Amino acid sequence: MPVGNFIMIGMLTVLMIQDIRTKRVSIWAIALFFISVAVAVIVRGQQADLYPVAGGLIGSVIIGVSIITKQSVGLADGLVITGLGVYMGLWKIIGLLMLALLFAALVAMVALLLKKADKNTKIPFIPFVQVAFVVMILGVV
Repeated sequence: MPVGNFIMIGMLTVLMIQDIRTKRVSIWAIALFFISVAVAVIVRGQQADLYPVAGGLIGSVIIGVSIITKQSVGLADGLVITGLGVYMGLWKIIGLLMLALLFAALVAMVALLLKKADKNTKIPFIPFVQVAFVVMILGVV
């Protein structure tokens, strides 16, 4: 497994813990995440092409949605998807995002059915991003 993947798992774990505990992610953690993305890309020897840029644009769309909806979708979620998009490239980040959304939807449905949540309950998204990332790098999906 490439070293960059370990770097990303470590940083996603830090972000996930903050997201679960406080439903917020500090700007310092996000800054460290972006530095980690840069290191992971350099270590991996990413070739210069448009896929990382296009992958980053997917996160930019989520950031836009966050701003328009007054953070119904978390700004940190968009920033994490932007960084992972740069690291993974366009097609892999789209797959990761779809997988993370599927996991989040399944957990939300179970929580609703068990009456542990209602339609206004906010759930942290970064944990689902981390699980989707690990599933993808292990080749399970």
